[in-house]
Amino acid sequence: TSVKSVTLKAGSIVRDSTNVEDIYFPSNVIVDITVSGAGGLDTGTEASDTWYYVYAIKNPISGAVSVILSATNEAITGTITLPTGYTLKRQLKIAVRNDSGSDFINFTLDNDMVLYGKPQAVLIGGRATDYTDIVCTGRIPPISRKGYFLKTIKNNDTNYHYYYLRTNGVTTREIQFRVGEDGSDSSALIVLTDSDQIIEYKVGSAVLDLTIYVYGYYITELF
Repeated sequence: TSVKSVTLKAGSIVRDSTNVEDIYFPSNVIVDITVSGAGGLDTGTEASDTWYYVYAIKNPISGAVSVILSATNEAITGTITLPTGYTLKRQLKIAVRNDSGSDFINFTLDNDMVLYGKPQAVLIGGRATDYTDIVCTGRIPPISRKGYFLKTIKNNDTNYHYYYLRTNGVTTREIQFRVGEDGSDSSALIVLTDSDQIIEYKVGSAVLDLTIYVYGYYITELF
């Protein structure tokens, strides 16, 4: 990705959504949000703080193939606007976040796993001693309910303490961690989110500072 475009690599092939034809890309194709129609945005104008979804499209008469971006997630609801002549489509396992500055957040895609170019903070210095939401909707899209996180904990006390993460509201998915006296720790882990891309945390004592980053996510809601 660049700040305005996504590149689909040569050799990519998908079956169209009606299972009629393959959509094959013999060379790299770039889709740019500043462009309208094929190779760009399906309709409307670029919006900040928005998820955009990527679709492979094909004109079955000419055989032309392209890619478009859309704010519509057909995996949940709605229908994208296709350019004239393009009647075949397939939603790809890609979601692109346009940030508050209207720049795409850099990422790479490896099968069903998306990794960001740098970790994205969703909690800084958390000290809540009761379960509290960590809302990840700006960094994990609706096509995912499985986040890949980096947690960093700092213990400002001379006693050890526990802290916890879990899927929002799911008591059976609680993960417990321990941090030593005057200690700190950083590690990556997978946590399942709810359908709104929310997880929860709490610390055993307010002397702990917990910071959580989204490293990436797994695409779980699009097949």
